[in-house]
Amino acid sequence: MLVLTGGDPLKRADLFDLIRHAAGAGLHVALTPSATPLATREAFQGARDAGVRALGISLDGADAKTHDAFRGWEGSFERTLRMLADARELDFPVQVNTSVTRRNFHQIDAIAELLAGQGIAMWSVFFLIPVGRGVEGGIEWDFRLQKGRGEAFEGGLSGFLRFF
Repeated sequence: MLVLTGGDPLKRADLFDLIRHAAGAGLHVALTPSATPLATREAFQGARDAGVRALGISLDGADAKTHDAFRGWEGSFERTLRMLADARELDFPVQVNTSVTRRNFHQIDAIAELLAGQGIAMWSVFFLIPVGRGVEGGIEWDFRLQKGRGEAFEGGLSGFLRFF
């Protein structure tokens, strides 16, 4: 399997050529576009026509305030929801990727509820390992295991996360 990700792979002028070449060589190709104005239904259709079989889409909050802050630009949440709808209309299997941090762990149940109606194939939940933006400017996005916090597994997924 070849997963084309970035940055934003849709910025590559030769993206569809790369997809066609990889698919023609027998690779299963997936695309993980950024939630930018380039991620349109037309772009997804072009990717499908070139040979993409699945999409990966990031969702890091249950609301625009949380997701947009995480992604660094206003409008990212709405664009992400549009991408999910476009992918659904095109019958793409979608893996949603969520990075869980101190900024959004309290929303994990709400994110799960939001995704329940999206027809996704898989939800991958990641715990940020603090490097780069994860440690710059004193931002504490990571979880650190704290001994003595035994509330794990109580109250759904968010109860599990209280362990961290």
